[in-house]
Amino acid sequence: LLTSLLLNSLLLSGCASPPVLPDLQGQAAVVMGFTTDEAKPYEGGTVYSGLLIHRINGASVGDTPLRRYDYRTVPAGKVVVEGQCYWYWRGISWETHQDLLEPARLEWDAQPGHIYTLFVTIDEYKATCMLELFDKPQTAHD
Repeated sequence: LLTSLLLNSLLLSGCASPPVLPDLQGQAAVVMGFTTDEAKPYEGGTVYSGLLIHRINGASVGDTPLRRYDYRTVPAGKVVVEGQCYWYWRGISWETHQDLLEPARLEWDAQPGHIYTLFVTIDEYKATCMLELFDKPQTAHD
């Protein structure tokens, strides 16, 4: 029971809430979303898969790549996001194995005042990384 409670508290402490975005004032926002292929059991451990964003419009996002719920505001117009897909296994004994997959790139025309959330799916064979983009106008609640 104690092990179960400890594991649950560790898992819950890793959860983040969506960012509160500033008024975009004619700009757009790029937000990292959940991976659509969430963490799941795999060979005595857990597999995590996702996307790390390293560059937006050719500029580095900084020393740490964007992760879930991180965001950047960008000027409206052409947006190019570049990063790397990952497949990460963590065993019960905390041993890890990480495979970084092919580079990922997504390009679109951003509209002013819109929020673009990126989602990623990596197939079970670690061969294909698929990026999806969800677009919604910013509302007073965002």
